[in-house]
Amino acid sequence: NSDSIGILLQNGAMAVNCNIFGFFHAVKMDGGNNVLKDSRVVRSGDSNISTEGVGCMVIENVESSYSARFGIEAEHEGDINIYNVKVNANKNDGVRIQSNVECANLENIEAIGNERDGIESNNNRSINIINAKAT
Repeated sequence: NSDSIGILLQNGAMAVNCNIFGFFHAVKMDGGNNVLKDSRVVRSGDSNISTEGVGCMVIENVESSYSARFGIEAEHEGDINIYNVKVNANKNDGVRIQSNVECANLENIEAIGNERDGIESNNNRSINIINAKAT
């Protein structure tokens, strides 16, 4: 079902210690300052984790693997902070930062075995990457 969402985070929501498997949109972060932490997201029919709307998004201590598109796709207006994340074996990029994102901070990222790029940024503003491993 192309409308199925495992977890929808909106307007300041937080999801902690989740195991999300097999939805079309596993985690959608839509507007507000949202947090996904200490979780595992696998095998979605689209991007495992995607962001939309306006706000600051945080993804921390998360594994996002085996998606049909991106492990993490950030396309909201605002900042994104991605820390201690594994994005492995996705059909497209491990992490994709779109041009709407104002500032992207990535730290301790493992992006292994993705079919395209480990980390791709279409962001013309600011991206900071510290301690990333991509093969």
